[in-house]
Amino acid sequence: MSNGEDKNTTISTQVISASLTMITVLGAFAVFIIEKREIGFWYYLTAGFAFFCFVSSIFLGGKGLSGKGANKIPNPYFNWQAITALVGIILFCVSVFLGKEKPDDLEKKVSEQEKIIIELKTKDDFRAKEIIRLGDDLNKLIKQIDEMKKTTIPNSTLPKTGQAKVNK
Repeated sequence: MSNGEDKNTTISTQVISASLTMITVLGAFAVFIIEKREIGFWYYLTAGFAFFCFVSSIFLGGKGLSGKGANKIPNPYFNWQAITALVGIILFCVSVFLGKEKPDDLEKKVSEQEKIIIELKTKDDFRAKEIIRLGDDLNKLIKQIDEMKKTTIPNSTLPKTGQAKVNK
């Protein structure tokens, strides 16, 4: 082998190692991203293509190392190996930023509690207004009863106006 072929072989094996490492990193990130992010179709598409590019890069490097295309300078298999590995890295980087962060369990609980508090405050305000209205109605009825007592029994021992008044 000549010195140029040794360099190509060394570079190709290094790119194969890098592609294998990136497949591992892709898998580790996929677990993290699926757990912590709300992802959709585009994540799966880009991560899948990145995986395919890394596998293709390994395959093309193996073809180049087996001697195929050795009669051409530069070896097209090594070129395509490097290109597919680079495209795989770009797709991996894009896939990492796809999706939005899932809300934390604590944030969900706080949000639910805030909604409940707002609902309870609304109900409390409504009930407070209802109590005031009922108190006013009760005071009107007491006044009416007292007026009726005055007209029907002028000197009775029944309570006089204002003695049975309900305070707000």
